[in-house]
Amino acid sequence: MPKPPQPASGDWKPIRVQVAAPIENSGDPGAVIEGEYAMAAGEVQVRYEGKLYTEAIKPGDDPVAVARRLLRAKWDKHGAFYGDIRYPHRSYH
Repeated sequence: MPKPPQPASGDWKPIRVQVAAPIENSGDPGAVIEGEYAMAAGEVQVRYEGKLYTEAIKPGDDPVAVARRLLRAKWDKHGAFYGDIRYPHRSYH
């Protein structure tokens, strides 16, 4: 399988995605992950934790929105397994 075309090294831009919302009154700040994205050969490429993910885009698609969606989907698939377990706050007296 051939490798996807690589963008020039200066074409990579940072991207951040919220993957867990903050929880009020608990001190939990939520979670944000960061990757990089670039455009090459009609597709968005996202680098996250040493891996490259790609998705073809159609005319009129917003490359940043596609990159965020792709980054969030890849985190949900792999990263969420190792995330914190969130329990509802209960007080027992």
